Amino acid sequence: MLFEIDPRPFEASVAQAKSDLAQAQAIQAATEAQFERNEELFNKKVISVQEYENTRQLNLANVAKVEASQAALETAQLNLGFTKIVAPFDGIAGISQAQIGDLVGPSGSTSTLTTESKIDPIRLYFPISEREYREHSDLLRDAMNKPESERQATIEMLFADGTVYPQKGTFSFVNRQVDPTTGTILVAANFPNPDRTLRPGQFAVARAAIENIPGALIVPERALVDLQGNYQLGVLGADNKADIRAVKIGPRYNRNVVVIEGLKEGEKVIVEGMQKVRPGMVLTAKPYEEPKADTADSRRLPPEPKPPTS
Repeated sequence: MLFEIDPRPFEASVAQAKSDLAQAQAIQAATEAQFERNEELFNKKVISVQEYENTRQLNLANVAKVEASQAALETAQLNLGFTKIVAPFDGIAGISQAQIGDLVGPSGSTSTLTTESKIDPIRLYFPISEREYREHSDLLRDAMNKPESERQATIEMLFADGTVYPQKGTFSFVNRQVDPTTGTILVAANFPNPDRTLRPGQFAVARAAIENIPGALIVPERALVDLQGNYQLGVLGADNKADIRAVKIGPRYNRNVVVIEGLKEGEKVIVEGMQKVRPGMVLTAKPYEEPKADTADSRRLPPEPKPPTS
């Protein structure tokens, strides 16, 4: 129980309603007895039809009064029950907005007593673009068709400092419409939070594996040459001669990209100095080293490309 409203006015209303009900029941019992006697006399042709109908209608009216009094008693008891404010679910309550002596209720000065949040499991909301939704609508539909108990925990939660939440979450639901201002649709995932370390209002990033590509050929993203949506790669042949190829790419991940067509396993890809490369040029190459974490200077200005040695 979170709060208790002064129950005395509502207890008095319950007592009044009980008294009204008892009075109505007593009157109805008397009219019912009179009606039963008049009904017997009417069947014996002793009293008139009008007298019989008067007692019958009076009894019906008193029956209705008993039902009204019973409903009034139930309403009074319901209002009395509302004086004990019980948490609707297991969670964490916020700072109380009401103090002892405050007038509360729809017409009172304080309408919100406190705010409670369910945090185990806790829900993470994240938007996806309309294009991503169309691409993966089948996966989302299949996930929604499964009961929540059968959904696998495949979604990861990443915080701003790069750490990953130790427990994975399960898909919860997709919002009903696309936001016309952002072109995104909201998706929700539930994460276990037994230690209650996660709280509402925190920011995080959702990550999930949505596709498995066996034997995928992955090259550094910076090796691609983008020509208005068409992509090219520089490939170094066995005789150290350069070749420029058109390729078809797939998903991107962690500064790498999957090459679907145009490249074979084991071929050497030119990453640096593509601006100087020409088809058939003989090059002297060295192994590519993955760059370290970007600094502030490297984010503002990319390093000068190294020209190939012919």
